[in-house]
Amino acid sequence: METATGSMAIGVNLIVKNFLVTHVGANPMEMKTEITEDVLVVLIRGLLPPAESEMLSRNGITVVSYQQLREQLFKKSEPVLRERVADFLQRSIKSIHYIFGTQPEDMSIIIYLERL
Repeated sequence: METATGSMAIGVNLIVKNFLVTHVGANPMEMKTEITEDVLVVLIRGLLPPAESEMLSRNGITVVSYQQLREQLFKKSEPVLRERVADFLQRSIKSIHYIFGTQPEDMSIIIYLERL
């Protein structure tokens, strides 16, 4: 079962990374997915390249306003992420939540699955 869970985590990482690159314009440096029976937690680090992070602070853009913009991008494209993860896992998605860290380059995506 460990191998199946590991394969699922790798597959979810690839799906989420592709989603981030194509729909949000981000290419994270590090990702890790934890899977339980009904919950996926995708930890993402290095969402912003150093140049973008420096530009935010230089131009006085707050972390909160940046995170609000990112959340709008995620919500707009969420049906794509929902469909891809559900197809891969062959499970219905109950809800998806985006948790932004205190640094603009870190976040988590929590995906709740419908119970079997």
